[in-house]
Amino acid sequence: MYTLRIFVIISLLVFSGCQQQRPEGMPKTVPCQITVLKNGVPQEGIDVSLHSPEGNGTLSITALTNSQGIAKIQTQSASYKESGAPVGKYKVVIDKPVQLPPDGVDDSKLSGKELDDYLTKRETELEKIKVIPKRLTVSASTPLEIKVDTQTGGELIIDLKDFSDKP
Repeated sequence: MYTLRIFVIISLLVFSGCQQQRPEGMPKTVPCQITVLKNGVPQEGIDVSLHSPEGNGTLSITALTNSQGIAKIQTQSASYKESGAPVGKYKVVIDKPVQLPPDGVDDSKLSGKELDDYLTKRETELEKIKVIPKRLTVSASTPLEIKVDTQTGGELIIDLKDFSDKP
């Protein structure tokens, strides 16, 4: 019994020392989630980030959609992470990185013009397989916005069928 008490006390001391302190200037966060669909079907693996018009400073306000298409936003400053987003109005940027399969071309052996033509061709092929319209992947061009407030937090549902690369 005495050994168990010592183990519990030591465990509490060790684990209480592992908790990170909230960084100075870290804003309070409130719950925030964004759902990404395509024709009503949840989209998994979409990177979602929030961008304040004033800039985020050292904060990263991001999440990745799960199998239900839901991204539960987290705010991070250095290695400290907290659920939710700070109160404010944000541009919403979404993206899903994709890669072309290898094509067997050794581009280090191509001349200047050949390399330019090859890279242009690959970029065109890449654009064809992208899931997210290009304008939604950049803060300056995305029409997506969310308001996060203290009473209701923030929630947004995006259906990709409503967007295209046409402005």
